[in-house]
Amino acid sequence: MPVPAPSTPPARRTKRPDLSRDQRLQVLTLRSASMSYEQISRHLGITMRQVQNACTAGHPTPTKRKGRPRTLTDDQIDELEQFVCSSRANSILSYQKLSTGPFAHWNASADAIKNALHSRGYKKRSTRAKQPPSNQTN
Repeated sequence: MPVPAPSTPPARRTKRPDLSRDQRLQVLTLRSASMSYEQISRHLGITMRQVQNACTAGHPTPTKRKGRPRTLTDDQIDELEQFVCSSRANSILSYQKLSTGPFAHWNASADAIKNALHSRGYKKRSTRAKQPPSNQTN
C-alpha cells in the first residue's frame, strides 16, 4: 500500500503594513467620490479590508498603538547614556549595578536599563577568560 505524500501546509497570510494618514485620507476622499471598496483597493493597491477599516473609522488619523508604556523617559535615557559614555569605569558597570547604584532613585530594574540602552544601540559584551597557553612543544 503506497504511503501518501505529505501535503504542504497552507500558506500563512502576511500582515500588510498599516495605512499612513495620507493613504487613509485618499481612501476617504475616493469613498466620498462614490467609488466602491473594490475600486479603491485596486486604485491604491491595498486590501479591501484596509479600505473598509479606514472608511469605518471615518477620520484619517490612525489610532495610537497600544502597548506597555516605557519605564524610563527620554530625558532619563539621555542622562543614562551620557553617564555610561562619560568614562570607561562607568561603561563597564553591569546593568544591575547601574540600577542599584547611581540610578537607584529611578526605581528602574536592570532589565529596564538594559532595554533603554539597547534602544539607543548599546550592547554590553561579556568578557571571556583567555585560554591558558598549552604546554605542548613540537
